[in-house]
Amino acid sequence: MEDLSAAPHVSYETRVFFDHFQDLADARQRDKVMHPLDEILHLALLAEAETFVDAARLGTKKLALLQSFRAFLNGTPSYDHLGGIFASLNAEHFQRRFVV
Repeated sequence: MEDLSAAPHVSYETRVFFDHFQDLADARQRDKVMHPLDEILHLALLAEAETFVDAARLGTKKLALLQSFRAFLNGTPSYDHLGGIFASLNAEHFQRRFVV
């Protein structure tokens, strides 16, 4: 994941969040990635959604807000793409990082 420590537009809390997940492995094929993992995690954090459908809907409606933090050059992923991305993460590693 990209190092955000020097990005001036990113809040302290967001930096801490991204630093916490810095070593989370992204198993996707790098050449096929349309949505970087840090953008996906940011969307999930801001959405506070219970389903991928809710998160995808928020991403579509609040794209301008999301882009004030990260590029989101390809917009936000659909709900099924979000599900696939989270399914590709090492669940145990992710849970150790996310559940306190």
